[in-house]
Amino acid sequence: KVDAGNADCTSCPNNSQSVAGSTAVTDCRCNYGYTVPHNTPNHEMACTACLPGQYKDTIGSANCTECMRNTYNPDHASINASACIQCMDHAVTEGVGGESIRACMCVSGFWHDSIESCQACRPGTFNSERNQSQCSNCSAGTYSGVYNASAASACKSCPAGKYSREGQHLCTPCNINATSPAGSTSIADCICQPGFTGPNGGHCSACSAGTYKDKNGSEACTACFDNSTSMAGSEAVTACICNAGFSQKNGGNCTLCDAGKFKVDAGNADCTSCPNNSQS
Repeated sequence: KVDAGNADCTSCPNNSQSVAGSTAVTDCRCNYGYTVPHNTPNHEMACTACLPGQYKDTIGSANCTECMRNTYNPDHASINASACIQCMDHAVTEGVGGESIRACMCVSGFWHDSIESCQACRPGTFNSERNQSQCSNCSAGTYSGVYNASAASACKSCPAGKYSREGQHLCTPCNINATSPAGSTSIADCICQPGFTGPNGGHCSACSAGTYKDKNGSEACTACFDNSTSMAGSEAVTACICNAGFSQKNGGNCTLCDAGKFKVDAGNADCTSCPNNSQS
């Protein structure tokens, strides 16, 4: 009540209070959760609610306090810090004063499976950004065996002899007796090793006895030179050895043992002379 007299006392403006015996509207102070907006004239008293993302735990004209980083508050006129709700696990906010759960962003390595939760990127995927609705696949030819990977560098190149499609957590081995370059992206990159033949990406069969193959690929096995043989799966022409009854002279072709000589086993050894007083 400003003036002396018998008139009734005047109520403070909405959302404010005063102590007993107050004599002016300026004695009215904003309640918890309310504040006087900036630039309000002194003779006017208009307490307004703290906005979402804020609270005020004192009486008076102090400013509302922003909720801390990584919290949010969807309500108006909050009266203490407990109104600020912690973001879900693996989520952060851009700054202070989050107004809703949408301010909470899943960190890199995680993705929003809903507005209210974050899931780790599974092996074979990664996420380098915040607030994403899905993780990115590792590219074909690479793999990642870790959860919540936060960068493409988690995806490692497949080693030689293996390949991968996009988004794999393990590389797939080539078929038996096949190999592939490091970083291969398809089973078609798997080719037969020396000593084996077959279509690219298919099964590899050993070169038959008497043949060889000295390089990777789908080429047919090559026959040994005349009068020689080799073991199955031979990888080089040097595996071809002269048949029994033939010998190799000076690294050349296999020729018949001369008359009066013999050779029992396959190989490149010289023929042996018959015993004295015998011939062949």
